[in-house]
Amino acid sequence: MAITTTREQRRIENHERALATYMEHHAAAVALLARIQVAVANHDLAPDPEAITWGTVGSMEKARHDLQALSDWLFNEGEYAA
Repeated sequence: MAITTTREQRRIENHERALATYMEHHAAAVALLARIQVAVANHDLAPDPEAITWGTVGSMEKARHDLQALSDWLFNEGEYAA
């Protein structure tokens, strides 16, 4: 019985560590998302319309592409569709 109890205790402790680590990563992801949302929403206010170049367009397209990849992964769409 001691072996089972020890294994069960290790399983419980491992699960608790996993849960705590998951929650840390979740909180960090939510904070990043909030920062990204503000930055993208305000991006059109930052540059002078006359200063928009194809480099600026490329930067925004990259941000959209990366966000689309994340969205596809989260919602099982695109290349992640079943």
